[in-house]
Amino acid sequence: MTALGGDPASCSHLGGTLLRGAAGLARTAYPLDSNSATGRMAAAVTGELDRAGRALQVYAQDLAEALASHERLRVRAAAAGLEVQGWRVIEPYGVVTVPTIQARREAAPDLQAALDRSNARLGRARAAVTRELQLAEHALARTAGLPSARASGPTPGGQ
Repeated sequence: MTALGGDPASCSHLGGTLLRGAAGLARTAYPLDSNSATGRMAAAVTGELDRAGRALQVYAQDLAEALASHERLRVRAAAAGLEVQGWRVIEPYGVVTVPTIQARREAAPDLQAALDRSNARLGRARAAVTRELQLAEHALARTAGLPSARASGPTPGGQ
C-alpha cells in the first residue's frame, strides 16, 4: 500500500455511475415542463449528479497519474539505492560503502523534490474533487429542502 491511497478504477466507476444516472434522469424528465416545480427539481438534480460524476472522473485520472508517477519515482529511487516510504525518499538501513552513501545523498534531494511535486498535484486534485462533491451535496440538500450534512462546507459562489 502506498501513502497515496485510493483506487482510480473505483472513483471512475462511481463517476460513470453518477453520469449515467444524470443522463437517465434527464431523459426521463425531458417531457416535464421546465417551469414546473418537478421540472426545476429534475434539472437541478441532473446538474448536480453530472457535476459530481465529472469531478470523480477527473479525479480518477489525476489519481491514476499520481500512482504511476509514484511508481516511476520508486523505481528511480531503487536504482539510486534509496527507498520511497510514504511521502519521503529515505536511505535504507544497512552497511554500504562511502561512494554509495555519497551517490545516495546526491540523488535524494532531486528525488524528494519530484515526489513532493507529485504529491502536491495529488493534493490539489483531492481538494478540487472534495470541493465539487461538497458543492453538489449542498445543492442537492437545498433542492430537497433539507439542511446540508456539512453546514461548514463551501457553497456555490464561495458564500
